[in-house]
Amino acid sequence: MAGRRNNNNGEMGGQNNQFLEGLTALLHEQNRIHGEQIQQILQAREQGSTPRRSAPSTQPVYKQFRELGPTEFKGTTDPIAAEGWIRSLETIFDFMQLTDADKVRCTIFMLRDDARVWWEGARLTVDLATLTWTDFKEVFYGKYFTVDNRTRLAREFLELRQGDLSVAEYVRRFERGRYFIPMITSQPVEELKHFTEGLRPAIRHDVRLSRVTTFREAVDQALMSERDRNDMIKEAQNKRLSYQGRDQQEPGKKKTIPGHFARECPLLREPTKGRVFAMTQEQVDLDTTIITGEDVSPDTAEGLRTE
Repeated sequence: MAGRRNNNNGEMGGQNNQFLEGLTALLHEQNRIHGEQIQQILQAREQGSTPRRSAPSTQPVYKQFRELGPTEFKGTTDPIAAEGWIRSLETIFDFMQLTDADKVRCTIFMLRDDARVWWEGARLTVDLATLTWTDFKEVFYGKYFTVDNRTRLAREFLELRQGDLSVAEYVRRFERGRYFIPMITSQPVEELKHFTEGLRPAIRHDVRLSRVTTFREAVDQALMSERDRNDMIKEAQNKRLSYQGRDQQEPGKKKTIPGHFARECPLLREPTKGRVFAMTQEQVDLDTTIITGEDVSPDTAEGLRTE
């Protein structure tokens, strides 16, 4: 019995020794790793490159929004101005990548005067907690850019012609109005066709001859055509003025009548000199139209002419 007990104690002692040795090795490894980490931190501090976590931005969204220069909206009777204001805000929203909720809040923040009064009443008809940007625009357009306005502007665009407008002004009105006709903006071929048809005949002829394929190419060609034609008109006017100047009477030069050869022009003929006739008294007595020997008053001369 005593021998068996001694054997058991020996086995347990061996297991304990192995456990202690493993634990000691583990502690040494942890100490080594910890020491290396401390050494790396100290080296980083000495080099001034200790990584720092950047603090999250606490600047409110509306402050970032205001820094991008949005304009206030005080209300208007011009539907194009109202629609243009919304599009200017959407440019900022796209840059900031805002959520619908932030878009609505920032837009409401920019309402002033009559527009603010309108919104105070309009907000009672919507749920601000679930109001999307599209929903807000529908409410806004219902006041400032109605369906009737959009229909009228669409009709004006379809009837737009250059007429007496410059090409630059025609392009400006075309670009402003095309957004009201989705069919035009979504189809480049239709856009090019509609723009070309509205040009003045002479400029339209030049644009078609150039065989442009895009709206921008058509604009450039129309501008060049207008410039060239204006130059030709000015040149013709200058030539006409030059010819008129030559026709004016020059010092020392005799004036002629158009349509006559110089040798036949009556203006170039020498004036007929007066003739003196010597008559005898008998010849005078025979001619009753000759008056001699007395002064004739105007009344007497008039009477003689009527006889």
